[in-house]
Amino acid sequence: MSVEKDHEDKSPNDSNETNLKEESEESEDFSALYETYSAGIRGQLQVGDKIRGEIIAIGHDSIFIDTGTKVDGIVDKKELLDSKGQLPFSQGDSLELFVIATGEGEVRLSKALSGIGGRQMLVDAFRNRIPIEGRVSGTCKGGYNVDVMKQRAFCPLSQVDIKYVETPEDHVGQTYLFYITQIEEMGRNIVL
Repeated sequence: MSVEKDHEDKSPNDSNETNLKEESEESEDFSALYETYSAGIRGQLQVGDKIRGEIIAIGHDSIFIDTGTKVDGIVDKKELLDSKGQLPFSQGDSLELFVIATGEGEVRLSKALSGIGGRQMLVDAFRNRIPIEGRVSGTCKGGYNVDVMKQRAFCPLSQVDIKYVETPEDHVGQTYLFYITQIEEMGRNIVL
């Protein structure tokens, strides 16, 4: 008799309410999961972070890197070519790269910071010891003028090479990776 009584107490509306409650909980669970995923994309990697990742795929123009997060990183293939234009890496190799951009479910990677980054990016590169790409634009008293991220910087003659430089003009027009050793006046006085 108690079994029949349980069935009698349940109305059709009770089962609909239970189903609606379960669907609502599932929707909330999915929503929370999606927000956690989205926050993980934005929160885990930031511009300037140095990562070590394994090559997971090599495309025609891009190489895909496992960043250790929910989103794989992308680096331009041409940036990793050697002096002969060959790619010295293969799938499974591990590379150290820097995060240069994040957003829209994508993480852009590079060997160094370059291009137009603004003064704040230069300050971040200085604080985090991130190499930046610079082009030697000319010689000056005691060293070189170097263009980095649309800013002028100074590199002492003794810092441009590991050996003594006999003909400083040989470096003019060359592009190298530099570390910022000093930055003052909100990025106006930069020493490499």
